[in-house]
Amino acid sequence: MADQKNERYQCCCGHITTIAKFVAIIGIVSSGFSFITAIFYWYYLPFSIALLIVYILVFTGISKHRPSFLLPAKIIL
Repeated sequence: MADQKNERYQCCCGHITTIAKFVAIIGIVSSGFSFITAIFYWYYLPFSIALLIVYILVFTGISKHRPSFLLPAKIIL
């Protein structure tokens, strides 16, 4: 990974990978809550499953340094 202290890789007072992991975790939690919504609106279920998969791929891609896992997020989000 690049230099952690370089300001080029800073975003919102943190390293860009740390912020991206945080956003992915928030997305996983929020898509988990969207399953509750799917109880009342069944047509929302496929979209919430797709978002859950995308956010899991984002978190895995950042953690394991695999940029190809970020491609679905770029397409869907």
